[in-house]
Amino acid sequence: MPSKPLPPWEDPNVVGINKEPPRAHSIPYRSVADALAQANAVQISFDGLWRFNWVGKPTDSPEDFFELSFDDSEWPTITVPGCWETQGYGIPIYSNVRYPHPAAPPFADANYNPVGSYRLWFAIPQEWKGRRVFLRFGGVYSAFFVWVNGQEVGYSEDSKGPAEFEITRYLIDGENLLAVRVFRWCDGSYLEDQDMFRFGGIFRSVSLFSTNPTYIRDVWLEQEFSNDHNNAALKARIEIAGSSSQDECRFRLSLFESDSVEITHAIGLATETVSLDIEKPMKWSAEEPNLYTAILCLYDKSDRLLDVRRFQVGFRKIAIENGVFTLNGKPIKLKGVNRHETHPDTGRTVTRDQMIQDIVIMKRHNINTVRCSHYMNDPQWCELCGEYGMYVIDEANIESHGMGYSFERSLGNNPMWQKAHLDRTERMVQCHKNFPSILMWSLGNEAGPGVNFVASSQKVRSVDPSRPVHYERYNEVADVESVMYPTVDYIIEQGKLKTEKPFFVCEYAHAMGNSLGNLKEYVDAFESSERNLGGCIWDFVDQSLRVPTNEPPDWQGRDWFYAYGGDFDDHPNDGPFCNNGLILPDRQLTAKIAEVKRAYQNIAIELIDRERIDERLRVRIRVTNKFAFLNLSQFQPKWQISADGIGVLDGTFDVVELEPGRNAELNLECDISEVDQNEELFLRVSFHLISPTRWADSGHEVAAAQFQVSSSQTKVVSAIPGNTSCMQDDKKIVVVCEGGEFVIEKASGLLTSMRCAGLEMLSRETELPGPLFHVFRAFTDNDIWFQKQFLDSGLTGMKQRLRRLSVEEQDKSICMKVVHECIGFKGTGFILTSIYTFSADCTVAIDCDVDPVGELPPLPRLGLLIRLASEFDNVTWYGRGPFESYPDRKLAADIGLYSGKVQDQYEEYVRPQENGNKEDVRWATLTNSAGIGLRIASDGPFRMSVSHFLPQDLDQSRHKGGEPRRRIQLRPRNEVIACLDVWQMGLGGASCGPKPLPQYICEAKPVKFRFVISPVDPS
Repeated sequence: MPSKPLPPWEDPNVVGINKEPPRAHSIPYRSVADALAQANAVQISFDGLWRFNWVGKPTDSPEDFFELSFDDSEWPTITVPGCWETQGYGIPIYSNVRYPHPAAPPFADANYNPVGSYRLWFAIPQEWKGRRVFLRFGGVYSAFFVWVNGQEVGYSEDSKGPAEFEITRYLIDGENLLAVRVFRWCDGSYLEDQDMFRFGGIFRSVSLFSTNPTYIRDVWLEQEFSNDHNNAALKARIEIAGSSSQDECRFRLSLFESDSVEITHAIGLATETVSLDIEKPMKWSAEEPNLYTAILCLYDKSDRLLDVRRFQVGFRKIAIENGVFTLNGKPIKLKGVNRHETHPDTGRTVTRDQMIQDIVIMKRHNINTVRCSHYMNDPQWCELCGEYGMYVIDEANIESHGMGYSFERSLGNNPMWQKAHLDRTERMVQCHKNFPSILMWSLGNEAGPGVNFVASSQKVRSVDPSRPVHYERYNEVADVESVMYPTVDYIIEQGKLKTEKPFFVCEYAHAMGNSLGNLKEYVDAFESSERNLGGCIWDFVDQSLRVPTNEPPDWQGRDWFYAYGGDFDDHPNDGPFCNNGLILPDRQLTAKIAEVKRAYQNIAIELIDRERIDERLRVRIRVTNKFAFLNLSQFQPKWQISADGIGVLDGTFDVVELEPGRNAELNLECDISEVDQNEELFLRVSFHLISPTRWADSGHEVAAAQFQVSSSQTKVVSAIPGNTSCMQDDKKIVVVCEGGEFVIEKASGLLTSMRCAGLEMLSRETELPGPLFHVFRAFTDNDIWFQKQFLDSGLTGMKQRLRRLSVEEQDKSICMKVVHECIGFKGTGFILTSIYTFSADCTVAIDCDVDPVGELPPLPRLGLLIRLASEFDNVTWYGRGPFESYPDRKLAADIGLYSGKVQDQYEEYVRPQENGNKEDVRWATLTNSAGIGLRIASDGPFRMSVSHFLPQDLDQSRHKGGEPRRRIQLRPRNEVIACLDVWQMGLGGASCGPKPLPQYICEAKPVKFRFVISPVDPS
C-alpha cells in the first residue's frame, strides 16, 4: 500500500509551488526619468491593514476562508508587514540551539503549529489591462499558501527569501481577493534554527508589480578590470520572458554618473551580452562608496519601450592573492559586526529609516562590515550599504544547529535536504548578485558539514565566480578559513601560516551584557598579518522586545521593560542570551560601541617622544594611515592639552597628505608657562571630517588618542595639625575633630557615623554603612567562566567579624587599628588589617593590608564599599570617562575631569549587572546641592563606581539563562553606594568565547592599599 504523500509544509523536496525562479532584484519603471528618480514604479504596495484570523494549530484554521463568499466581517485586522507576536497573537520564542518545536524532521508539530489566515481586497489599475501582474512577498514566517479570487496560486517556504507569483490569469475586473495562509513551522523550519527570537507572519512588505507581456526577467551585471585596475568593462546579460521572441527585442544599457548625466551607453539584441567600456571609473569601496546608476531599457522591434529597470553599479574587483583578500588590488581589513533584523516594538520587521539608522551608527563608529546573520536581508539593506559604504557578507537562510554537527545527523549531509539547501543558497545569490556592497557569499551558519554544502558551494561558483564563498562549519568547501570565538593568540598564529586562504573570524568578541574585554588585543591580532582578514563582533544590537508592565513607571520613567527568553513563558528558551548587542534594542549607544569606535579607527596615533623644559612642551607624534584607499588629507588633525583633567590649550595641526599604509610625524611645541608644574598633563590628538558625508557632518571625529605627557608629583596626604580627641564607652568610640566627629561601633570595628560641616555623611539606611571590605560584583554575563567557582567558594556569604581593635592618640591625629576576619561560609576568605588615621580637619586615611585565607577562586573585585547619605548625589571625578571603563575595556575612555549625578552613572544592560566602573581615578568628590561632601583619593590611581544600587540588587533583579522567570523592578536605594576598588576583574567575552586575558584576571593574593577621605566644604 503506497504511503500517504507528505503535505508541502512537511516535504523537504517541496520548496515552492508555482513560484517564479529567483532573479536579480529590480522594479519595473515607466520611463528612464522615473527610474533615475526612483519614482512612479509600476508597483502597488499592499502594506497596511489586512483581515486576520489566528489559531494554535492547522486543523483549527478556517478551511474556506479564501473563498470570495467567505464572511470576514468579524475578523480583526493586523498590520502587514508585521509579526503576529508583536501584535498580540501567540508568543515570541527565544531559543539559541534547541528547536522551539519537537525535533522530528521533516514533520511539524500538529498539536501546536500556529496558523494565520489573511484576507485583503484590492483593485488593479485600469492602465494595467493587458499586462502581466506579479505578486511579491518579501518575507513570510515560515511557509504559506496563496489564493487569488478563490483559486490556489501557489506555495512557498524559506522565510527570509522573496517569493514571487504571476497572478495575471486569476484576476478579474473590479475588486479582487488575496488570501494567504501562513504556517509558523514547516519542514523548512529545521533549516531556520538561528540564535534569535522566533516569530510568525508576513513580516516584510507585500506588493504587486506589473510588466508588459514581454519583459526583463533577469539581469546579471558583470565587471571585468584591466590588469592595473584602472579601466573596466560592464557587461550585461539579460533574460527576456514573454510573448515576443528574444531576437525581435533589443535593449539599451546606459550608465549614469549622477541622476541626469549619462556617460556612456550601448545597444544590443536581447540575445547578446552587451559591454560598456569605462576608462578610469571611480571605484567603489566602503571608504569611497562611488556609485553609478545603470538603466536598462527593453524595446520591441517597433522601438516601443517595453520595460525599464534600474541597478546600482559600483566598480570593484575582489580577489584573493597568496592568501590575502584584496579589493581593487589593495588588502583590506573587515572591521565588522553581525546584525539581526530586529526592533524592540516590531520584532523582525524593520523599516528603511531604521536600516539607515543602523548604518549611520556603524559608520560613525568605524564599522565597515556587516554579516547578515544568518539569512538574506531585505534587498533595501544591501542597496543602502552600497550607498553609505558598508561591506556585506550575505548569508543563506540555513542553520540546523539543533541537529548537531555530526555527519550522521547533520541535515547538511542528508541528500533528502539537498534541494532545500540549494534553493536557499541560489535564491540568495540570484536575487542579490548585482549589489556591489556584497563581498562574500556565506552558505549558512552552524549547520554542520556534508554533501549539501559541497553542492551549494559549487552552485554559488557556477552562478557567481566573482565573489569568494564562506562557510565556517565546513571550511573545506569555502574560499576563506573561518572560525568563531578564537583566542587572541590563535589569531596571531593563523596570521603566520602560509596558505592560499585568508583567515576570517565570522564571530568574535561576544558582546553580551557588560562585555567586549580585550577588543584592542583582538584588533592588534588582526593587524599583525595581511592574511588575517578581520572579524565580525557578535553582534550589533540587543534583540529584546519592549513589553508593558501594567505597573507605575519605574525610576527611569518607564512603564515597560525589555523582555527576553522566558519572559513570555516560552519554552525552551535561552534567557538573556539574545542580548549580545553593542547597543540597546532602541539603538541607545553604550560604552561598548565607543570602545569599538576607538579600536576600529583607521588612523593609528602613537607618542614617539615628549619633553617638558621649563615653560615649553615639545611632543612628537607618529600617525599611520590604516585606510586602504583614503588619503588623510580628508581629515583635520586637532590637539588639546589638559592639566589635571581640564583643557587648557588646544589647536590644529596642518592637514596631513598621507597615502594608505604610510606614516608621518606631527610635531607640537607649545607654551605651558601658565600651567602649574605639579599638574598632570595629557595630550589628546584627534582627526575630524573636513567635508560632510551621508553619515556624518563635517567636524565628526573619526579617530583619537590620548597620551600622558607630564606626570603630577605625588600628593601625599599627611595628618593636619589641630585638635583631635577620643572618647570611649562600652559600645562606641567617638573621635572628635575640629570639623566634626566619627563614631565607631566597638562590636564591629566599623564606622556608624561621620559628621562633617554639620552634616551626617554616612547612610542612615543601614546600621553599618562602612567602609566594608568587599569582593563581590553583580555578575556580568561574561563572568560565567568563574561564577560557579566563586559561588561554590562560600564568599557570597562572607561576614566581616572583628578580631581586635585598638586606639592610639598621637600628637596630630588619632590612630585606630582594626583587624577583621572576612570569612565565607566554607571557612576561606581574608584577614583584613586596617589602620584609620583621623586628622583634625575631619580627614581619615584608611590603610588596608589584605591576606587571603585558604584556596580562593578568582575575584570579581577587591576593595571597600561605603554607603553615604542620599543627598550626596553629585559626583565629580578625575579619571577615565565620561562613560564606564574596565581594565580590559578602557581604550575609548579618556582621562579627564567629569561630573554628573550619581543616577546618571548607571549604565543600562537588559539584564542588570555590574556597571558604572571608572578606571584610573585620581580623586573623586561626592557632594550635595550646596557643594558640601567628601573627597576620596589614594596614593595612586584606583577604581570607583557610585550608584543607588547595591551589587546584590542588580544581581537578583532578573533571571539568567536556565533560571525561572523573574523580574524584580529595580528601586533606587535612598543612599549612595560608593565602591572603591584596588582590583576589578576584566570583562573578557566568556559568555561565548575566551575568558579575560591573564593580565586582566583578579587572583586572590596579598595586597596593600590606601584611601583618604576628606571633607569638602566650599565655605
